[in-house]
Amino acid sequence: VKIQKMRSHLEEKLMKRMAIVHRKAEEWRTEAQQQHSQQIQKATEQAHKMKNQPNHHDSCGCFPCSNHQL
Repeated sequence: VKIQKMRSHLEEKLMKRMAIVHRKAEEWRTEAQQQHSQQIQKATEQAHKMKNQPNHHDSCGCFPCSNHQL
């Protein structure tokens, strides 16, 4: 009976720890998704700005193509 009580107590502690770990992992996952969305939005905005710049030359960005823009 004493061993069963100890076992159930340890199982309960383990379940609580696992719940905390899962909750923390979910928080980190949500934060990572938000950061990823922000990075994508920022990159999209920068791409739009670059596209809308006057005198924009369509080039591949390699040295010979971008050299004339200096």
